Amino acid sequence: MKVLRTPDERFNGLPDFPYEPDYLMVADGEGGRLRIHYVDEGPKGAEPVLMMHGEPSWSFLYRTLVPIAPDDPAAPANRQAWEVLSRFEKPFLTAFSDGDPITRGGEKIFRKRIPGAQGQPHTVVQGGGHFLQEDRGEAFARVVQDFMTKTPL
Repeated sequence: MKVLRTPDERFNGLPDFPYEPDYLMVADGEGGRLRIHYVDEGPKGAEPVLMMHGEPSWSFLYRTLVPIAPDDPAAPANRQAWEVLSRFEKPFLTAFSDGDPITRGGEKIFRKRIPGAQGQPHTVVQGGGHFLQEDRGEAFARVVQDFMTKTPL
């Protein structure tokens, strides 16, 4: 298997990415080995949160996504967002892909915690992946358009 690797020094000094590199060696299925990078942060002994991505993206995209500890600077904003959403009574659409093992079932928390999502249809777009807007953009647009047409404000 031909493998391309970005030189390690290219990752020095990345903005907002203070994490030390961790690597795991795995078999490539053809008798060789691949070096896989992972980020392992947060309190030791805490429940893990697994975030996976496909190519051509990387863990840098997740650097501000989830607070890693209660005192993380992003934690108050995350709590504030849920506080606002818990009072949101306008119609709220949940639409997920059938092919995303990461977000599959994610509609349940939105439908439970956001008043405007209750009683609204939940849509599963068939044949999509994690990036639903890219994998099935036209189908996703139809879901949004149908929701807007059928749902009075």
